[in-house]
Amino acid sequence: MSRLRSASWWAVAVVLLTSAPAQLVGSAGHATGQTSDDEGDLKRLIRLAEQGDPEAQFSLGRIYEDGVGVERDYKEALNWYRRAANQGSPEGLRAMGVMYDFGLGVDQDFNAAVQWYLAAAALGDAISENNLGVMYQRGSGVALDYAKALEWYQRSADHGNIRALANLGAMYLQGLGVEKDVAKGLDMIREVAETGDEDAMYDLASAYKNGHGVPQDDDEALKWLQRAALSGSANAAHTLGHVYLDGDGLKRDQTEALAWFIVAEARMTITGRTADERRTFPQSRDDLIRALSPDRIAAARHRAAALLAEMYP
Repeated sequence: MSRLRSASWWAVAVVLLTSAPAQLVGSAGHATGQTSDDEGDLKRLIRLAEQGDPEAQFSLGRIYEDGVGVERDYKEALNWYRRAANQGSPEGLRAMGVMYDFGLGVDQDFNAAVQWYLAAAALGDAISENNLGVMYQRGSGVALDYAKALEWYQRSADHGNIRALANLGAMYLQGLGVEKDVAKGLDMIREVAETGDEDAMYDLASAYKNGHGVPQDDDEALKWLQRAALSGSANAAHTLGHVYLDGDGLKRDQTEALAWFIVAEARMTITGRTADERRTFPQSRDDLIRALSPDRIAAARHRAAALLAEMYP
């Protein structure tokens, strides 16, 4: 997950991944109603999980973690992830690392998170390899070590994790653990952004806004920011809200700003779980709500619902 960047145009940062998108009913990040077929699928999943199927146990953990079709329950998610991990499931081991990393259903413990990621990486889990790179880069649960961060990102990228390639690009851009090479780093990030990766698109927007490795270009920056936001980036949605609020390259529109703040908060549960994000995202929304009329608040909520429906048809 991205570390939060300044709302009024950011800096490139690496991204820690939670897991590949779960195959869940409805839109990720907000609860939806269930049909009878959905309820039947959930019952079958629970039955398989209780019978000891590690894939079902991991999937059930995702359902409880995301709160899709059920009440969000991090402790129950942790229970099912642990059961999957105890059977050697790489996904379950990684999920345990994420829960400890972000303090979901358990006290935050970076040391424990690293151990879970290492266990999953030992089984070839490319996402955990990326996450270990993040831990070494930020010095969480391990001594800060850019060379080891670079090693883990490279290993993950070699195993096909394109997000790790973007994190490598960020290292080259900043000269962390490697000789600084802005052109090479930006090429890596652009390659990932062109695949539709929301965080890489956000980083590319940052590069254009700040003229980092490319000529400064507000229009190009805004294009990539909007693409990132519409692809589901919580950080991009939050930043776009501030762009509308401040009139920074777009016509000032408080209703549209509030809509994007609402979208950002809806997406935060999956793409933004840091303490700063959990505090700042709702604060941006609530500050604006206090300044708007009930009619404009209702319009913003309607617009946010339409945006989320567009993201997850």
